[in-house]
Amino acid sequence: MKKAAVDILLIAAVVVAALAASAAPDRSLAFTHVNLIDATGTPAQPDMTVIVAGERIVSIDKSTAAKIPSGAQVIDGTGKYLIPGLWDMHVHEIFGDWVPEDDKITPLLFVANGITGVRDMGGDLEPLKKWRARAASGQMIAPRMVISGPMLDGPVPHFPSSAPVKDAAEGRRVVDELVNAGVDFIKIQSYIPREGYFAAAEESKKRGIVFVGHVPDAIRAVEASNAGQKSIEHLTGVFEGCSTVEDELMKAPRGPGRGRFLSTYDPAKAKALITLCAKRFAASAYW
Repeated sequence: MKKAAVDILLIAAVVVAALAASAAPDRSLAFTHVNLIDATGTPAQPDMTVIVAGERIVSIDKSTAAKIPSGAQVIDGTGKYLIPGLWDMHVHEIFGDWVPEDDKITPLLFVANGITGVRDMGGDLEPLKKWRARAASGQMIAPRMVISGPMLDGPVPHFPSSAPVKDAAEGRRVVDELVNAGVDFIKIQSYIPREGYFAAAEESKKRGIVFVGHVPDAIRAVEASNAGQKSIEHLTGVFEGCSTVEDELMKAPRGPGRGRFLSTYDPAKAKALITLCAKRFAASAYW
């Protein structure tokens, strides 16, 4: 176990070194004698050398055939593994006083664990935009970010970094404000009312921006999929949507317990919901 943990640490070395190299585009990096995992499902390729120049991989060869550029920084990966950078698809990097802004902890922890991209599912927009700009210019080490900014929640939000929505007009207004402010997608929280939800979904479609998040308490999973929601976080609404007593569960507080979901599970409803979601999600590119 200890040896495996040491071997995988090459991920951190690779990411940090590669990001440092982006600040010096004329210097190449050579990762030599690594076991290469390309994430295509093929077996690990032993004794490979990967050459990186600037922000691009320029060659992948067997170490015996690789030509290492003069002056390249060489990282010996003998006995270790090299993988593509990972994405964490649900994070909150700067989330009010729940997760305060700290560029010396949060982004570095992602990078040190091999995560080179994050999907920020609700956060303080302006500081996140500053982080993204600083990372792009080489002023800080951080993963690539796609960000939603404030989450659309009910009239009295339950979480930091939220935008209150009480009706359809506010749903449309908040979407327009966030799009104009430069967010990458719109994130929905659990307590937004029905009219606010559907207005926000329609406005997102009109503005050509991805619409994702929780299935709100007032919405069914099938309704969310039909409204164009491109992801359902935490399986909110999905358990209810796969139950024979969905109508009853929709009237009760969310989350009656695993036993209730399991005892009323309907394979036919589950298959229909999964088929619908797959069709809707595949209908257009995510970003």
